[in-house]
Amino acid sequence: MSTIVRVHHDQSWPAAREAIEQGRIYFLETMWRVGSVYRHVADVRVSKDEDTAWILGSGYALTQHIGGPWPENDDVTAVGTEHRSTDVGDVIEFDGRFWVVALVGFKEIRP
Repeated sequence: MSTIVRVHHDQSWPAAREAIEQGRIYFLETMWRVGSVYRHVADVRVSKDEDTAWILGSGYALTQHIGGPWPENDDVTAVGTEHRSTDVGDVIEFDGRFWVVALVGFKEIRP
């Protein structure tokens, strides 16, 4: 069985990355509430039978330009036309919850 995770990129990049590096998660939650800073860039189909960390990691891995452009990955539906690799400060949405890509792993945010 599969599920969809949504990937959102920080349009003010690298502002979100810098906030993560400085430990300012509250800044990202505020940015998310503003609504205009993040842009939905992909829907990624992943196995629902795995734990949350694996699901988030799959969403991240499948939106990397490794071995070719990520919009060409079979389990990815790209949104829009501008695509960079998912990076620190970007957000992955799964099951109605939101996680920011941290320096290591993911940190849940509550916008």
